[in-house]
Amino acid sequence: MNQLYMRGNIGKDGAVLFKKNDGNHAVRFSLAVNGDSGKKVDWFSCFCHGIAGKTARDLKLSKGDWIEIEGSLATIKRENKFVQLNDGRVIQDKTSDVIINVKKIGLLKKKS
Repeated sequence: MNQLYMRGNIGKDGAVLFKKNDGNHAVRFSLAVNGDSGKKVDWFSCFCHGIAGKTARDLKLSKGDWIEIEGSLATIKRENKFVQLNDGRVIQDKTSDVIINVKKIGLLKKKS
């Protein structure tokens, strides 16, 4: 089962918002979560759409807001620019990003 629950702080002022053609809102933001020791911080890229996207938009998330999310891990594959290797060969750089696909989001505390 691919399901997770996390609490953490929004990493940047204002989430990046865009509206899809079908009227649904999509929101992308970074989430900082304290590690087990409390000294290390783990960063996660999060993506909300549909009801969660509308909720995230309505919350007007900003840096430092403490939120709770429920979602699942997902991968996004990207094909980037062409890169020339030391031996002269040219290849297309391909990367994968692991993101959290947020299904539910809630504001626990607005940064004052």
